[in-house]
Amino acid sequence: MTKNYITKDSKLRKQQPMAAGLLDYFPAALAAVAEHSFIGNEKHNPGQTLHWSRQNSADHADCIVRHVIDRGEFEEVTFNGKTYIVRHSAALAWRALALLQEELEAEGATPGRGSRFPEAIKDPTPLNFGVSDDFMNNQHWELTPKAHAAIKDFNRLDASVKRGRRGAAAQKASKRAAKRSRAVPKPVRKRK
Repeated sequence: MTKNYITKDSKLRKQQPMAAGLLDYFPAALAAVAEHSFIGNEKHNPGQTLHWSRQNSADHADCIVRHVIDRGEFEEVTFNGKTYIVRHSAALAWRALALLQEELEAEGATPGRGSRFPEAIKDPTPLNFGVSDDFMNNQHWELTPKAHAAIKDFNRLDASVKRGRRGAAAQKASKRAAKRSRAVPKPVRKRK
């Protein structure tokens, strides 16, 4: 089922009351999720403008379960010498929104303007997928053709969104990227 959730149709917009049906329902919760976005940006993109780096930590369903287990609790984290208090329920809500956004994009919805997709990789270079630097530095990574195509689609989509294009071309790129996003690079041992 394809549905673009952000519509220009005035009758359909009445069925999506973002202020009365979202902001007015959950103002404190949404503020906590926004704060979690800020803390996540400090962790993954220190010193950069607030944005969602789509290549970082995409295991939303597993993280949702972990945050459900820890709901009602807090965690103290330190990035770049600054300490933050993370509320697990806010992290849970952020992950649920991220999962829903990606599902809707797979059906043709346009990504948010705060999304940043991975840059195209021209050479097989070491990539960090959450493993130690020692492991990464001792591996030669080779991307499959499917992974290269997914990265190209993400970049094409990101470029079209930055240029303000949110039409059919961006939706096609989003669909292609979503289909290919599960492509994972495989480590290949170098022969001596």
